[in-house]
Parts: sequence; C-alpha cells; structure tokens
Amino acid sequence: MVSLVIEKLLGPMPPGQFIRDHYTRLPHSVPGGALGLTSFDGWPSVGAILAAPGVDAFLAREGRMDEDPAPPSPEKARESLRRGFTLVIRSAERHDPELARLAAGFAADFKAPVNVHVYATPAGHSGFGWHYDPEDVFVLQTHGVKEYRLRKNTVHPWPVLESMPRDLRLEREVTPSWSCTLSPGDWLYIPTGWWHCARGVEESLTLAVGLMTPSALDFLDFIRQELAGSLPWRRRLPVPGAADPRDDREKTLELSEIGRELGRDLARALGDEETARRFWSRTR
Repeated sequence: MVSLVIEKLLGPMPPGQFIRDHYTRLPHSVPGGALGLTSFDGWPSVGAILAAPGVDAFLAREGRMDEDPAPPSPEKARESLRRGFTLVIRSAERHDPELARLAAGFAADFKAPVNVHVYATPAGHSGFGWHYDPEDVFVLQTHGVKEYRLRKNTVHPWPVLESMPRDLRLEREVTPSWSCTLSPGDWLYIPTGWWHCARGVEESLTLAVGLMTPSALDFLDFIRQELAGSLPWRRRLPVPGAADPRDDREKTLELSEIGRELGRDLARALGDEETARRFWSRTR
C-alpha cells in the first residue's frame, strides 16, 4: 500500500511503473505534479526555521562555502541572496511541522530514511557545481523558476556514503547532459549517483527530499549480524604474530582455506529465502 505522496506526484503513472522504469535508474519529471502536495509557504517558513535552535544551515556560491560557518539569520540570508549566495537548510523537517509531514509521507512510501533540504537560490546563480549524491532525491519546486542539468554517472555509479570520494572526477565523465526547468508545482526525480547542477532562473525556493535507499551492503550488514550465531564464523584466525612460528605463506594458505569455507557458507546465507524474508520484515 502506498500513501498519497507518490500517487499524487505520479498522477496517471502507476507507482509500480515508476519503480520499475525510473527509481534508482532514470530521472523523471512531472510538470505541475507537486501542486497542492505541501503547504510550505516560502520565506515565512524559512525565517522560522532559521530562528530555530540547532538548525543546520549554510550559504554557498558557485561551489564555495561562505566564510562564516554559523547558520545565517533570516536577515543575513536575504542579504546574501542578493549577493548571489544560495541558502541551504539541511534536515529542515526537524524544525517545521509541514516538512515533517512531507518527510513522513515519503518514509511511509519507501521505508527509507528521509531528510528534507530547503534551497533558496538567487536568479542567475548556482550554489554548487556538478556533483552527485548517495541519495535518491525528489526535487519539489515551490517558488520561482530553477533550471537543473543532469547527466548519467559512469565514473562512480550507485555510490554509497562510505565510498563517496573527495574528488568526484568530473573531468572523466563522458556522458551528455540535458536540462530540466522547474516552475512552481513541478517536480524532478534524480536517481542516486546522477550528476546534477542547478541555477536559478528566478529567485526560487526548492525542497529536496532525499531518500537513503537501502543498498546490497545493507543486506550484507544484516547477514553479518545473523552470522554471529554460526560456528564457522566465530572461529579464530591464524596468529599473525611471532608466537606462531610458521611463515607468512603457511598462514596465508590456512586463511585462504578458511575463506573458501566461509564463502560457501555466506553464499548459502545470501541465497536463503528465509534470510531474505527476515531482512524484508525488519526493513518494513
């Protein structure tokens, strides 16, 4: 059962078709598909969020962070916008009940951790250059017009947070880019890992709903917990120190034999339907 969030966004497209053809694979956009989805009222809400204790907010312009690391006041945010800075509020759902409701709707549909970032972008400027994220992102345009450029990631596809490099190596990417212009009420889905950059056509406010979609590594982490109950996985490995007088080659051969045994046991666990059912039940 899906909530009204994904059904509202997709309109006539069945959710199953979106999951099969687009989710984690290909971008998708629906003009006007987000109209009425949220009552987020723009700068009054932004000001209230910035005034909240513990808010995580910063300013950026063309990929460079503002020198002041402190969250800006509503007044500084507006003044910085006039100077070409983009305001970013991370995890804004923690400080705004309407955004918390929106996040809860996405969490109900996808059963994945959700965060909502708010972007205020000035006309003619970008907060960031080309980059990609380890999240699936639904971009909801609430105020003004913003242009997104996208391209497929062949340098580091399907990234996870643990393996995000500091240098994204954009110069190695060879895929073509295409653009998508969002007006109020439009939305855009950006799959995990897809390159993107955005520029304000008009001064704009944007909600970016990020989903940390489970990866195969999450399944492996679950199985690791279960393997603690398996005798072969609790066995001790060869002593690496000088207390064991065997040379490194002998110890390496023993470890590789252990590895083959463990590999067979891991393959059994990975392919076991009951294991998959337990993981699925926990995830849901």
